Amino acid sequence: MMGVLEAVLGSRPASAFILNYHGRLSLRAEASGHAFKIAECESVEGALLAEQALEAAYARGGPVPRLIARTGGVIVCEWVEGPSCKSLPAAQQSEVVLECQAALWNIAAPDLRAPPRYVHLESLLARLELVGPRVLPGTTIQGIVDRLRACLPEAVDVHLIHPDLTPANIVVTDDGPVIIDNEVISVGAGCEFDVWNSGEALFGFRNPSAIKEYVDAFHRRCPMPSLYSHQPVWDDFRVLRKGLKSLTKGRRLKARRLFRKLEPH
Repeated sequence: MMGVLEAVLGSRPASAFILNYHGRLSLRAEASGHAFKIAECESVEGALLAEQALEAAYARGGPVPRLIARTGGVIVCEWVEGPSCKSLPAAQQSEVVLECQAALWNIAAPDLRAPPRYVHLESLLARLELVGPRVLPGTTIQGIVDRLRACLPEAVDVHLIHPDLTPANIVVTDDGPVIIDNEVISVGAGCEFDVWNSGEALFGFRNPSAIKEYVDAFHRRCPMPSLYSHQPVWDDFRVLRKGLKSLTKGRRLKARRLFRKLEPH
């Protein structure tokens, strides 16, 4: 990672520290008097989509940092200073997340060379196939994967998407909010999942009425009927994501219970 930044900037980083490491590494580094975020994406393809999304959003004044470079599966962005959106009162947090989500939706997505895909949801299914057998039989996991794939509507609506748009992943600057979790931004279908997921992140899964209010507020700004017409699909994928997070944290009983909810009936 340090070699990547040195190659991009032409100088050895003066300092660097790890921001997080959950299978993929992200760093804050300083070089030539400037600060940068270096982050591994899930794949080279994911990094390419992140590059396209960031460039499209930044060119139109969207709430993202400037992309410095992409090399392979790693992206380098300008570091953005500012207080976390999490430090704001709850009502303001919701408004900031909504502002960022609507801004991404309203930016024209770049043309894709391949047919549009549910990039993030496919990633969740691939992770389930990989780690799910730790807690359930492989045949059960395959049945869940097949059912969820079959339920996905045709991927036709392409937008800039971000599956983890939460107050923790936004900083507030004098020029407005900026999304800092930029290694997972992408171009594809599935904005509906993003919206429902942000509502849950803001209010918790035990508060469905508040989640619904957030989704309704987004729909008023960015009308998207599929938010509601396929709501059970987005709900199922939120359960899947929750189960995968539980498994990552070693909570096998909880993960098994969540995955069981997704079995074909």
